Amino acid sequence: KIKTNILCFVLKILFFNLSAATVYLITTSLMGVNIFSSQLKITLFAVLFIISANLVFLVYDFALSRLSNFYIVRLHDTVKKLMR
Repeated sequence: KIKTNILCFVLKILFFNLSAATVYLITTSLMGVNIFSSQLKITLFAVLFIISANLVFLVYDFALSRLSNFYIVRLHDTVKKLMR
């Protein structure tokens, strides 16, 4: 478990962006699909796409962290008793 919240946050963002880049490279090389085609304004579209994907990831990560914390604090003991 990573104790520093900032380091954990940076690693999550880094891993997300590396995963997204890997998916993009696999998609373009294997399937021949290029979502950043030469007909589009590549830089503007790419920047907007990356920013919006990161924002969606941050909202998802925040919500999932809150839900996990809620389960641990409020529901874990109750569920554990019910499962016995």
